[in-house]
Amino acid sequence: MFGRISILGVSCLTLITLCHSFAEADVAYIVSTPAQSAISAKIIVKGEVKSIEKDLVEVSPFPNAPKETPKIGYRIAILKLKESLVGAKGLTEIRVGYRIGSAVVGEDRPRKRPAVIGTNAPELEVGDEGYFMLVPHFEGDFYVYSGRFSSGPLLTKNPNTEKELPTLKKIATVLKDPVAYLKSKEQEERFYALAILTNRYREVNPSDRSKAVEIPKEETQLLLDVLSEIPFDPKLNGVPAKTELFTALLNENLNQLGFKYPMAKPGEDIAKLYEQSLNEFIKANREKIVLKKWVLK
Repeated sequence: MFGRISILGVSCLTLITLCHSFAEADVAYIVSTPAQSAISAKIIVKGEVKSIEKDLVEVSPFPNAPKETPKIGYRIAILKLKESLVGAKGLTEIRVGYRIGSAVVGEDRPRKRPAVIGTNAPELEVGDEGYFMLVPHFEGDFYVYSGRFSSGPLLTKNPNTEKELPTLKKIATVLKDPVAYLKSKEQEERFYALAILTNRYREVNPSDRSKAVEIPKEETQLLLDVLSEIPFDPKLNGVPAKTELFTALLNENLNQLGFKYPMAKPGEDIAKLYEQSLNEFIKANREKIVLKKWVLK
């Protein structure tokens, strides 16, 4: 149906813990790859920076910050949209905020390093074009890069973009039409779709611009089918073990429906025992399980 997604199995896409370690001066932090940023994004678009606003926008450093907490500043780029891969339907322009300099407004010595989650953002220039993976800022009227300490957009002038772009577009395709991928005739495509969607749906978004909604019945049933089908150890780079997918995807259902992990006896095959126990739970509670995801209001 879609062709084999061999690119999703390469080392750049370890779906649940997809990141690079990076250290600068006295600070060490985790930088999300473009693939992880895409999985976390609420919109994925191709666009060109048409202008940069003169004044910084000052906002709280985190949701529900006390009033006395110093503000942080974002530079705002006006992005003209050329293509929407996920979300952004009907939009022609959006405001993209990125951090420059220091963490606190008014601090004298700028630092070329991230200060808060999601702010490992390259400075943009007019004419920059590329693919942007974005989420709404929790307070300001603009978008920011998705992912923890995001590596930013895939700019066309970046020589690595051509290599990263196929993976980005495959992820976007799964996010745009998850049912089609979960129904794929290719087993690996179904497994990768389950991993991508589990990673996306497990996220907790504290923003008051988002809400948790139930996943449609058809998609829920397909997710459960693929979760039942996947082996204890899928042996696919980028696809976690069945137990990790099971725990992450079913989440609060496990307590509500009384699931208990099995206790292995000496000599028992733990993989076979777990696989049987997880599948029996799904089969027994198939109609009771409710899966949710975060969406923009």
